[in-house]
This record gives sequence, C-alpha cells and structure tokens, in this order.
Amino acid sequence: ATTATADDITIILGGIVGVSAFYEPKMSIVAEGDPEHSFLMYKMDAELTCATLECAATKDCGVRMPQGNDTLAQDELDLVRRWIAQGAKNN
Repeated sequence: ATTATADDITIILGGIVGVSAFYEPKMSIVAEGDPEHSFLMYKMDAELTCATLECAATKDCGVRMPQGNDTLAQDELDLVRRWIAQGAKNN
C-alpha cells in the first residue's frame, strides 16, 4: 500500500470537490457541506436507482463504490458523510 502525500491529497480533492459528476452532471461528485447532493454518497450508499438521480432513469449511474463485494461499514460511510457536511476540507 502506498501512502498519499499532501500533494496527492490536494490533487485528489481538486478533482472531486465541486466538480460535476460524470454520470450525474447536475450534481457535484462532492458538494461541500451537502452530502445529500454529493454523487459520491449515492455511489457509496449504493442508491443508484433512486428517483433523485437523473441517471437512474436510464440505469446509467455507473457502479457502487467501492466496487466488488466489499462494502463499507456504516460508521465509515457516516465518517465520509460528516466530512462532506463539514465542508469537505483538506484536513
């Protein structure tokens, strides 16, 4: 496993925070302070068929995250949700 550097983290955040989601362009991948409008949470919560997402109508929302059979525990999902709710800061 490789540990991300501070520069790596800055680049990663720059590519997701406030950036339109590929499958749901009217929604940010991560919307600062707003987990309910962050496409990342829909993917992590595996809610890709809900009426909130326009891509659900065409079943073209991509796959859940993380991919494969591994799912995150609720406390891990809640940690990401809190990070987004608190402004998705680089801290």
